[in-house]
Amino acid sequence: MTNPTDASAAAPAGRRRWWRVGQNAGAAAVGRVVAGLSQLALAPLLLRDLGAEVFGWAMAVVALIAMGQFADLGVAMALQQELSETWARADAARARRIYASGARLLAGLGAGWLALALPAAWWWGPHFIATPA
Repeated sequence: MTNPTDASAAAPAGRRRWWRVGQNAGAAAVGRVVAGLSQLALAPLLLRDLGAEVFGWAMAVVALIAMGQFADLGVAMALQQELSETWARADAARARRIYASGARLLAGLGAGWLALALPAAWWWGPHFIATPA
């Protein structure tokens, strides 16, 4: 009787896995290139149609939203990975504990960022977002 996990059976599975990794990486790269080219094409159009001041405000909001993606310091990705592995093992009690601890950690990070951002906005905000009359 042969072992189903011998090297001859593992080789095609390994190739398929790396093919999927390559496809995923390629799709991510194409998506970023298309998004970048779209932004480059839209910038002159929006600047012309919105005007310099409104365009500047819109770009500031977009930049704040983009910075917000990094505010969790990678905790959300780690939490998502740990929850998916726990869910695959069908360990609901551990998944609840992981979710609760992750929610507490993310709430603490949010409170910490808020504690930093409010004084900064109070003291420096009028200097950075003042617009000419």
